[in-house]
Amino acid sequence: MTIPVAMILAAALNACGVGWDPVQVLPVEVRREVAGAKVITPCRVSALPEGIRDHLAETIGEKKLVMADPDKAWNSSCLQHEGVPSRQLVAAASSGSRWVVHYREGGEAVSEWAIVLELEARGVRTLWRGSCTERRRAAGSRRDALGKATRDCTAVLP
Repeated sequence: MTIPVAMILAAALNACGVGWDPVQVLPVEVRREVAGAKVITPCRVSALPEGIRDHLAETIGEKKLVMADPDKAWNSSCLQHEGVPSRQLVAAASSGSRWVVHYREGGEAVSEWAIVLELEARGVRTLWRGSCTERRRAAGSRRDALGKATRDCTAVLP
């Protein structure tokens, strides 16, 4: 029996199309705040509650959130193209009223951000915000030419 490559890839990726858990890459103390979070399905900006979208827009200095879905075109460079968002949703998860959102932002260099938000009756508050990086360790063999990747997120100062 042969298994199609697409099925193998789908099993390795979550609903947002990334092969890592959006909560597990956060610092330990932040992970406790969103224990049990599940990746949102479908993984779309429109699947985020309106209050979360509005708060994200405010956090990044926009009136309305303009962000591409994970599988859509986005502008990763400093040269802006009309009608193409300069941010892209990478992954999102929720646990009750708490939301974890990972996104990329284009510019002179691509930045990756994570934010943990709490949706309350009186609004949304930011519990944590950080930048995320992927680091590659040296390859151990020719088969593993690119080395193993680890992803982690660290807090940014307000």
